[in-house]
Amino acid sequence: MSLWRSMLGMLLAVAMAWSFVTSPAGVLAAAATAEPAEQIDSARLASLVEQLGDPDYARRHAAMRELEQLGGSAIDQLLEAAEESNDLEIALRARWLVHSIPLSRPHDSPAVTKLLDSYKASSLSERVSIMHRLLRLDDAAGIEPLGRLLRLEQSPAAARVAAALLVREWSAGDPFFRRMMPLIRAGIGESQRPAAALVRAVVDFEDGQPQAIEAILSARETLLAGSVEAGEMPVPPLDASDEAAELSSGLADSTNRVFDRLWLKALVAAERKAEAVQIAEALLADVRDSKGDEAAAFLAWCVEHDLAEVVETLTFTASGTVDDDLFLSFAAAVALTAAGQDDRGEQTAAAASRLAEGEAMDRLQAAVMLAKWGATEWASREYGRIVGDPQSQSIEFVLTAVMFSEFLHDQGREDEAAKALAAIFQPRPQENVDPDTILRQLSREPATTRSRMLYFEAVAAAERGELGLQRQKLEESIRTSPKDVDALIALHGLAEATPLQRQTVRQQIDAALAQIEKEIAAKPDEPNGYNEYAWLAANTADATTSPDRLTKATRYSQRSLELAFDNASYLDTLAHCHAAEGNFDRAIRAQTLAARYEPNNNTIRRNLARFQTLAAQAEGQE
Repeated sequence: MSLWRSMLGMLLAVAMAWSFVTSPAGVLAAAATAEPAEQIDSARLASLVEQLGDPDYARRHAAMRELEQLGGSAIDQLLEAAEESNDLEIALRARWLVHSIPLSRPHDSPAVTKLLDSYKASSLSERVSIMHRLLRLDDAAGIEPLGRLLRLEQSPAAARVAAALLVREWSAGDPFFRRMMPLIRAGIGESQRPAAALVRAVVDFEDGQPQAIEAILSARETLLAGSVEAGEMPVPPLDASDEAAELSSGLADSTNRVFDRLWLKALVAAERKAEAVQIAEALLADVRDSKGDEAAAFLAWCVEHDLAEVVETLTFTASGTVDDDLFLSFAAAVALTAAGQDDRGEQTAAAASRLAEGEAMDRLQAAVMLAKWGATEWASREYGRIVGDPQSQSIEFVLTAVMFSEFLHDQGREDEAAKALAAIFQPRPQENVDPDTILRQLSREPATTRSRMLYFEAVAAAERGELGLQRQKLEESIRTSPKDVDALIALHGLAEATPLQRQTVRQQIDAALAQIEKEIAAKPDEPNGYNEYAWLAANTADATTSPDRLTKATRYSQRSLELAFDNASYLDTLAHCHAAEGNFDRAIRAQTLAARYEPNNNTIRRNLARFQTLAAQAEGQE
């Protein structure tokens, strides 16, 4: 997805958050031999562990040597001793032995081996980042190693992160999770650690063992009762796509949030909805007391997961809002509508809107949230009230107009999107402020904004069948900003073009890619440049495109996701890269993830449907 889409959340500082579909036979076969085949009697293992604290040096040394040779076969007993033994000698020796067991296995891919080689020497925050990358390696290559980390990781805090990442992938009947299941089982083995027990219970539940839901509850309660290493916090929250992520204190909050929501999803899947609603009501009450605006995000999550009834536990004021809380009131309006109470929902949304009078930035944040929740009419209304208010400050007006235009573009309202941007450059008598200055304050180049306006006008012209005007607007867009990737993509895709026109646009694309590469070199830790290169290269690939360019595009796209885990816009770009390579399975996986984070984004949903159609066509040709 283009730079414009990927940057919108940054403008407002509202958090909005790869790919595999198949599990190749080689990966599955390797997973089956993830741990050493040698087995040993549990009583013998317990005796060896006990001997680690023997007063006799020779016996201690012999036990150490034997346990070291057993390696992974003894890991669970050694971890138990390291974490729970009252004998300091035993605990320290067990911890050393666990640390000496290599994390990688001979069957690991080079990418996995490289990540695991740096794992032990990394901080907790760095280890969390490595886990994220393992989770999204192509073709599930990192799933079994991630399960292995869950088993081998000495830090309970890091183990719970691995568990949270894995169970967060689960939804009842999800085909991608089902393909992960044998790899997860191979990774965690027979470990009885609470984190492993939770993941195993989820896999068992999805595998058709309904009694496993009680094991999910037990393991969840054990994990929630445990502590994390506060000295190493905060680390980035795991659920960065959620509006609440900005409010999270990091590891503790985000893992607990994952485990709570897992429990609710499992109850709904087990047809115990009444119980799920009751628990969700208690969680909503708790989060309202301690987490501020997170309550709105949780209520919206409940709506998405068929638990809209929790809205009935909220207390409404005489004015029709919930505690005069803008965001929670809008979330309640969405929930009421989902519960079939359209009139109450509309009344609550109107009351919430009144709370935003004179607070343009709060109204803007509400508009963004409403759009994400699928309440597009209300979102449009809130955007419109800012841009239509002559009293709004210029910086608020310009920021809203930029974001409103992208919302309108996603809704297919291209003429309105162009007009929203055009209004930025019209005089505002109440404030004699240069719009170019304001755009630069918002880190927007005026030329790119004008170019975007022309691009919207071109799309609108195409929809009206005015193909000549479409080309004229696209060419004007490129003259205004030679690096407008969406205009270049549209020009490249025009069916009616002379050989000279095709040659010209190819040269323009080459120049734009070269410019983006310079920007990447200047700011190698910024994800947007990688995403922009990948988006342009993938969407202009044709028979003349070098395979190296596509390979680089995919690599750059994956790099953007390493820097911004599971960003929906970047996942959309990765899906296009895989589709350009002809790998529609990977494209569908990446696009499905993007849709998980932005389920009401029309562009993402359209792209997913297109990739599914292309995959079906490709399969039919085989």
